[in-house]
Parts: sequence; C-alpha cells; structure tokens
Amino acid sequence: MAVCVADLVIAPHWRPSLHRARSRSRESQTRPASPRAVAFIVVDTTLAGHIAPRPAGPGRISARIYIRDPHVRDAVGQTFRSAAEWLKAPRCQTLLTEFSDQRGRALTERLAELQMSLAEYLDAIIVEDGERYSRCRDEGVLAFTAVGSRIVYVCGPGFTRAAQRDPQEVKAALVHELPHSLGLGENPPSPRQITYRVKQLCW
Repeated sequence: MAVCVADLVIAPHWRPSLHRARSRSRESQTRPASPRAVAFIVVDTTLAGHIAPRPAGPGRISARIYIRDPHVRDAVGQTFRSAAEWLKAPRCQTLLTEFSDQRGRALTERLAELQMSLAEYLDAIIVEDGERYSRCRDEGVLAFTAVGSRIVYVCGPGFTRAAQRDPQEVKAALVHELPHSLGLGENPPSPRQITYRVKQLCW
C-alpha cells in the first residue's frame, strides 16, 4: 500500500514544502522543513462507490463530523465550513478540472460518475477523530485520508492548535485533501504543486 505525504507550511509568508514537519525535539522521517509545517498523509486505496448525499439544510455545516471532543469538533466544523465557502468560487473549482484521478479522468468526471454536485460531495465527507491511529503519533501529522475515500481523520488537539494559529492555512489544507478524496494520487503531482495551486486558485 503506497503512502503519499502532502503538507502545508504555516508561516507569515507561505512557501510550499514537500515534506513533513520537524518537531522541537526530533526529526521526522523525511528531510527538514519548517518547524511549523502541517503534514497530511494520504494512503492509496481503491475508489469508493456511490455516495448518497444528505438533504441540504439551512445553516448546517458541510460534512459529517463524528468527533467527541467539542473543541476539536468546533475547530473542524469552522474550518470545513470556511473551506466549503472557498469551493463555491468557480476559480477554486477549476482544481477539479486541472487535476485528474489515477485513471486519468478529470475529477469533475468522478463527480459525474457519482451523480453528485461538488456541494453534495462535500456534504458527504466524513470527518473522524484519528487519534487512535499511529499516524497521529508521527511528528507534525494533523490529518490523513485515503485516495478515493470520503473519510478524513484529524489528529485532534494538533489540528485545533493549528486552526487557532493560522486558520487560513488549515483551511487550505482541507481543500488540498478534496482532490485526494476524489481520486488524485501524488508524485505526480507533488504535494507542493497541489498546495501551490490551491493557494493560487482559492486563497
């Protein structure tokens, strides 16, 4: 099972980084990056089947957030809601035509296959607490997902702290995860390229 890494650097002046964060005490498995980097792990699996969207409701947060800790749940909800607002913009949505899945199809074709709009797909995303998984014990990892999966796991307190420190960057991180959820792999494109395009098109 292939593992890909996508990360976001939280810094006053953003610059893309390919690798996972360096902690205060020890280096992670890849080469040094900013000590404030945010890493997102993507595990390559098969694409999910058809997803039945929930009916839309006024004021309801997109995604299904199953997290017990109220602080983490609130941070995820606020960040996801803001990311969904970004994705309403046609310019931001061009991410889905620019990138393709592992079969070479534009991600908009994947949505069409699922018979879903982008808003409906966001509504079907599941966010769970990933603290019980070893990935969340890796230095700098805040969330992980599977290529083609609608489940995103967040690493609780670390995600919350990052959202408080720089909410724009964490919002960009969630948008970065959307193409992976729809089937985009990595290397190619590199994590840096994906994040750079998110910044250009959605920021």
